[in-house]
Amino acid sequence: MLDEPWLERAIEDRLGEIIDRYRSQGKDVHNVGRLREKVTSDINALRGTPHWAALRNKYEQTPNNRLAWCAGCDKPLSSGAVTAWLEDRIGRVFCSATCRDDPKNETINLNEYKSRVKARGYAKTRRKEIVNGAVVDGEEIMFTWDEVKDWNGPYKEVVKAASAEPARAEPDDEIVWD
Repeated sequence: MLDEPWLERAIEDRLGEIIDRYRSQGKDVHNVGRLREKVTSDINALRGTPHWAALRNKYEQTPNNRLAWCAGCDKPLSSGAVTAWLEDRIGRVFCSATCRDDPKNETINLNEYKSRVKARGYAKTRRKEIVNGAVVDGEEIMFTWDEVKDWNGPYKEVVKAASAEPARAEPDDEIVWD
């Protein structure tokens, strides 16, 4: 039998629950050793099942290493870059209070965005591209009010690119022998 440090605690907790239940029913508990053997065999019978995994996670939680990026500066927040971060009410993650409080990192909903585009008549932004492992600004994109007014989801260009059928290469009859 495998010696797992958390298993004894699980057995003792379950045994305590059973003894408390017997006593709440007004019954006496005379043979705790025999009851402990039964609880041990019941718990060991769970090996290899989802219930065993749930029990192990209850007593010996696996470490959770979350990988995230700062919503303000795109700095990685795990793997040794930054060990602690801040999270706002809507779940965005920031590396510091400076990034969190910066007004350019403000998040607005779609209706607010549409009203700003309507007032101005257009909106400009830049695509994000990865160059040599760093996120940089790419080409400029401009949206007009006519493009945005009936918009309720992803940008049309993105949807067209995703739904387009991939280009198929023509079969090559020639075999190249090296």
